[in-house]
Amino acid sequence: MGTGSTGTATTTGITADVVSAAIGWIAALAAVTAGAVLVNRFAMFTTLVRSHSMRPTLQPGDLLLTTRVHRPERLRRGDLVVFRSRERGATLVKRLIGLPGDRIEFVSGGVVRVNGESLAEPYARRSGSYRGAFEVPAGGYLVLGDDRGASDDARSWADPYLGRRDILGVVRVRLLPWQRRPHHRPQPGPVRRLRH
Repeated sequence: MGTGSTGTATTTGITADVVSAAIGWIAALAAVTAGAVLVNRFAMFTTLVRSHSMRPTLQPGDLLLTTRVHRPERLRRGDLVVFRSRERGATLVKRLIGLPGDRIEFVSGGVVRVNGESLAEPYARRSGSYRGAFEVPAGGYLVLGDDRGASDDARSWADPYLGRRDILGVVRVRLLPWQRRPHHRPQPGPVRRLRH
């Protein structure tokens, strides 16, 4: 008889299969994380509503899916936009009312006129106390809150116009809450984009 091996193996810790599986999981996690960062940076992001200025359309606590704006010529009157306010030092959500070159007038009864024509605003809670006019410059945009009496917006800002680079995105859908108590509007689902 020879002095051969007994066929018993000894383990020294982690096997090659476990190491390979761990590396695979780490690589997958890194890829998912990188993908999420890229989507957030270039395609879409979420926005949390913090004020009452967009009632009844949006309520504090609403979580919104927002897509990035890459082509400002696609912005439309009535879009809900998320933007960086240099004046307020915050990220805000308001409704886009004035496009480059527009003349926006506030007349009696809270009616808004765009280039001489009254703007149909079924989403707005009007306040008739403000009167004035704005000439939106080239490359500028004018935004208002839907709850005109409670909104801190272009009507009260030292610089009432947003530049293209200030606009971060357009709200596409409310993600949360899925349901509202019966006395609140709107119903869950896509945020209506009103084009005028």
